[in-house]
Amino acid sequence: MGFRRAVPGAIAAGLKRKAPKGRGVSPPSAVSVKRTERAESDEVGAQSHGSIAQAGAARGIVRRVFTGLVQSLGHIAEIRPAATSTRLIVDAGSWAHQPDLGASISVNGCCLTVVAVDGGQFAFDVIPQTLRVTSLGALAVGSGVNLEHAATPMTFLGGHVVLGHVDALGEVVAIETEHEWRVRVRLPASLARFVVEKGSIALDGVSLTIARVDDGAAHANDGTIIDGTIIDVCLIPETLARTNLAERRVGDTINVEVDHLAKLVARQLEWMQAREAR
Repeated sequence: MGFRRAVPGAIAAGLKRKAPKGRGVSPPSAVSVKRTERAESDEVGAQSHGSIAQAGAARGIVRRVFTGLVQSLGHIAEIRPAATSTRLIVDAGSWAHQPDLGASISVNGCCLTVVAVDGGQFAFDVIPQTLRVTSLGALAVGSGVNLEHAATPMTFLGGHVVLGHVDALGEVVAIETEHEWRVRVRLPASLARFVVEKGSIALDGVSLTIARVDDGAAHANDGTIIDGTIIDVCLIPETLARTNLAERRVGDTINVEVDHLAKLVARQLEWMQAREAR
């Protein structure tokens, strides 16, 4: 089943136009439709990513998938607690993207809905549960946040498929900066089976490659033993400059989303094993 497409504006207008008395209006030919759609496609292809997202919305495309490539490093401008939610006001910095109301934006890896736009500042309402189970609850005014607008079928998939649904909080247990910038993160036991060396993972919304996996125990910078499943990720200067990962310190919590494909495969294997056991 393909994506739904809106009828091009010029064609739609032609279909709705009433014919003069005594004359009939022939429907647009297949050739003219194709030419119009091709021109429309070329116009969309020349637009920026933000405009592409808006064009996708007009065609009914669901825009709730991300790639883990951060597009802007913003910061929290204001936090407004309320009875049933907390409003986060995010200053997007130099990001030229202007989202529509209701659009989805990944904020530190959490898929949030835009509820207000004021120039370069975007507002999001976050419910208490999201604040509890993600690192958004620890944000303060001035905190840096990774921002990415939702992808479309025309977006380059430079990272991996990220849904913006945080699986758990990880803990930064060690940071090495002498020869390379290597961050070690302890994961909850429930996520251990979804991580493999050279696999993908999203940390605070950043698509990263897992450099190492230690199951059971690992060593911290000071030589102490760290229990649990520990993953290593290595950060290049470009990532450190464009994201908030350079601000992370030992003891910080970080949003973790494991590879969705790994979860689907694990679920399918569990189903097959359960069926065979019957």
